[in-house]
Amino acid sequence: MDSVEFKKQFKRLRRQLSERGRCVDLKQRKFQYYENKRVELVEFMNKGVELNLFKIPTNPNMILYKIYYNKWEKYMTLDDAMIENNLITDLRLSFSRVSEFDRNGPRSLIDRKKISGEFLDFGSLVDDMLQPDFDINDKYYVFDGEKPTAMLGTLCDELLNAYDTEADLISGVNILTTIKKLGLWKTTKDNDKLVGKFTLQAGDYVVAMLNSKNKTLVTNLLVQEAEEMVALLKTHEFSRDFILGDLEYQVEVNFEIGNFKFLSILDYIKIDHVNKTIRGIDLKTGSKPVSEFLSNFIKYRYYLQGVIYKSALYKYALDNNLGKYEILPFQFLYCGRYEKIPTFLEISDKWNDASRYGFTTTSGYKYKGLYELVDNIEWHWRNEVFNMSKEQFENNGLVKINDEFINI
Repeated sequence: MDSVEFKKQFKRLRRQLSERGRCVDLKQRKFQYYENKRVELVEFMNKGVELNLFKIPTNPNMILYKIYYNKWEKYMTLDDAMIENNLITDLRLSFSRVSEFDRNGPRSLIDRKKISGEFLDFGSLVDDMLQPDFDINDKYYVFDGEKPTAMLGTLCDELLNAYDTEADLISGVNILTTIKKLGLWKTTKDNDKLVGKFTLQAGDYVVAMLNSKNKTLVTNLLVQEAEEMVALLKTHEFSRDFILGDLEYQVEVNFEIGNFKFLSILDYIKIDHVNKTIRGIDLKTGSKPVSEFLSNFIKYRYYLQGVIYKSALYKYALDNNLGKYEILPFQFLYCGRYEKIPTFLEISDKWNDASRYGFTTTSGYKYKGLYELVDNIEWHWRNEVFNMSKEQFENNGLVKINDEFINI
């Protein structure tokens, strides 16, 4: 068997194992390995966890095994595989944390930035309003006004970070001090006029934010728009049967990938007991039409969400005695705020493989897969290196400029 054929068979085997979420009996199958080494796939059981091992008998002192565990694969020695406390317990991962690590680097592991904004609030509000027992007062504080924007919004945010009483928030002295600290409205020299930039509406907003405490502040206008979106999803011919069907909502699943515990909260799980299938669906909303969804799919690493949530679905199935049910391809239900056409977007097998193992775009840009990212996160966490990349650290500050995307 030549190397090309081996790679084809190995890729097929890898996909088979990862898609099924369990090991298959391949004891008799042998493949030619790199440098003509022979490897045999055997099964190994460790406290109920199914593992597949690629044994390389030519090196008895350092036998490597290819271990499949929760659709996670890595090389390690058998001794390492037997260590029970290899699991990292002081960092729990999720799609958002993996995505943030990939986009913003290792510092995000210890310095998470709270992301907020109208579009995030809108999506969360629509998600929650679709729940059968939704009560807006449980999670949201409805504000009869609008959130300040531009420089006034920046001023309000800084005041809220600095002061925690109503008197301090609307104090003219504090407002003026904050404006000058931030360098806002530099062309205005009169102090009274500067303080006057802080409008009555802005005062109402910061007081409402203070009173909302641990709740999410939303405006009446945003609530009205979210109610319209919910009504659309419940009545549109593309989405009504799904939304009004038998669904599991906001399902929390704890599982493991590699040496990390993961937590996923799935918007919807649809179970078909007749055909014995399970499908996960995540609701997305945004300002762009569905034709432009792919840009956010790449930018925010939604492909990682698909493959992580699919792992969660396998765990959910096992926990609920549905292990024999087929896990269908993961889908996003996307509806643009202005286009208003609900559309189901399904993740293909090719995207599943790309999400796990990484991919290169036609323009030459490389994206890391889930397995490499989790490996990198583990390295940074165990070595407590958060201010530089692994490559910078290991090469003492030397990084080669990527030239793989250029042709000469």
